Amino acid sequence: MKTFILSLFITFCSLSFADTFIVGADGEVRAFIDSQNGTIYLWDGRPTAYLTMSAPNKVQLKEGESHIYGFNGLHLGWYYQGHFLDHEKKVTGMVDSVYEGLTKKVGNQGLKRHRPYRQIQRLAPFYKINTSDQWSNTSLVNFLLNGRP
Repeated sequence: MKTFILSLFITFCSLSFADTFIVGADGEVRAFIDSQNGTIYLWDGRPTAYLTMSAPNKVQLKEGESHIYGFNGLHLGWYYQGHFLDHEKKVTGMVDSVYEGLTKKVGNQGLKRHRPYRQIQRLAPFYKINTSDQWSNTSLVNFLLNGRP
């Protein structure tokens, strides 16, 4: 009985009510953002990337813009107005609140696993960020997996 209660407590504590869901081109929730620290987790709970306003080459961002860096130090793309943009400025995913269409969750949200240490950030490209309606050929999951250490 104690084990069950402890397990229930750990599960409850690891779920954040402030998580923002990220939807892929197919409308399925594939990842989520921990709103407390900007960590991006795949749906199964693996941390792959994080949002940050800073880059080593001091690329200036505007309000609502963020860099997406992998824990391996690679610059993956940008987050802008709920869109996840790759280096070609094509959409790889969107937060569920801006996705137009029905979204569906595949299975249960995984427990957040331990975040790895952030590696030294590589330089960010100098691009003017704008939204695109064109979806990338790279899936959201593959885009985020590029950030694995």
